Amino acid sequence: MKFFIVLLQFIYLCLLSQLYAQERTLSQFSISQEYYSKAKAGTRAIYGWNFEKAEEIESYFITNHPTHPTGYFIKSMRIYWQNYPLDDESKEYESHMRLLKKSYDLAAEISKRDSKNKDAVLFKLLTKSAMIRNYDAYNKTMKAVGASREIYKLMMKAIDMKDDYIEFYFPSGLYNYYREYYPEAYPIYKPFMFFFRSGDKALGIKELNIAVKKAVFTYPEAVSYLAKIYFYIEEDKEKGIVLLNKLDRNYPNNSYFKLDYLNALVEMKDYEKIKKVTDNLYDGSPYYQMGIAIFQGVYQQKVNKDQASAKSYYDTAMEIDKKTRGFGKRYYFHLYKGLADYWQSEGNLEKEAYFRKKAKKIKDD
Repeated sequence: MKFFIVLLQFIYLCLLSQLYAQERTLSQFSISQEYYSKAKAGTRAIYGWNFEKAEEIESYFITNHPTHPTGYFIKSMRIYWQNYPLDDESKEYESHMRLLKKSYDLAAEISKRDSKNKDAVLFKLLTKSAMIRNYDAYNKTMKAVGASREIYKLMMKAIDMKDDYIEFYFPSGLYNYYREYYPEAYPIYKPFMFFFRSGDKALGIKELNIAVKKAVFTYPEAVSYLAKIYFYIEEDKEKGIVLLNKLDRNYPNNSYFKLDYLNALVEMKDYEKIKKVTDNLYDGSPYYQMGIAIFQGVYQQKVNKDQASAKSYYDTAMEIDKKTRGFGKRYYFHLYKGLADYWQSEGNLEKEAYFRKKAKKIKDD
C-alpha cells in the first residue's frame, strides 16, 4: 500500500498532460489551439500560484465544456494549493474531493466508449491518485486501499503509451525508479513486489531526464522528483541542488518549491542564501509560517551566530506547528537539530540529548 502512495504522489501536484491531447480524443476542441493555450496557461497559473488566473481558466472550461474533465480538475487542484494544507473537515476539502469525483466520472464515461482513450486514462489516473493522496494524509487507510485497486492498471496503460505521448515519460520514469528503489530501501515490501511489473532505476532516471528536457505539463513535477532522487537517494547533491534552484527561479512565487529548495540549501550548508529565499516566501498559512520560522532560525544560528534569536524562531515554529496537524513534519529535523545546538551552547546536556534523539528519529524514518 505504501509503495503505491509513494509512487503516485507525483500526481496530486500536477495537471500533467491531461490538459492537452495530441490526438482527436475527448472532443474536437481538445486539440484546438485555443484549448492548448488556455490549458497551458492554467498549468502555469497553478504552479506560479496565480490563483486568480487559474480560477478564470477553470471557469472558461466549466462554462464552455461542461462535459469535459479539464475544468473540474483544474479547479480541484487550485483549491488544494490555494488552501494547502487542507483540513479534511473543511468546506475546501469537501469541494476539492467533490470536483475530483466529478472529473473522474466524466473521464469514466469517455472510457466506456473508448477504453484506449489517452485523456480518459490519464484523468482517471490523476483523480483516483489524488484521492489516495488525501486518504493517506488523513489516515483513512481503508478508503485508500479501495481507491488504489484501479491505479495499477491505469499506470501500466499510461506507461505503455509513453512513446505516443512525451508527457507519459514522467509516470514511466517514476514507476521504473521507485519500483526497484522502494523494496531495496524497505525490504519488508519485497514479497509484495512479485505482483508488480519489474522496473529499472537507471531507465527511470533517463526517462525523468527526458521529461525535464521535453515535457511541458509534467515539467515542474519531473524537475522536482528528479532533483529529490539525485539529492536524497542517489547522493548526487550537486545535480539535485541545480534542479531545485532552477525550479525556484522558474516558479518564484511557489512557496512549496521554495521550502524544498531551502531544505536542500541547509543540507548543503549553504546558509548565506537562506535569508533571501525566506524573504520571498509566501506566509499566508501556518504551514508556510512554520517553514519560514525554522529556516530563519537556521540562518540566525549559522550565519549571525545568534543563538537567542534562533531559539526564538524555533519556539515560534513549534507554536505554529500546533495548527498544521503535522504537515510541517518534513522540516522537523532542522527544527530539532537547531534546538539541540542551542541547548548545547547553553550547556544543558539533558535537553540537547532530548532534541538530538528526536532529530535522529526523523532522519532515520
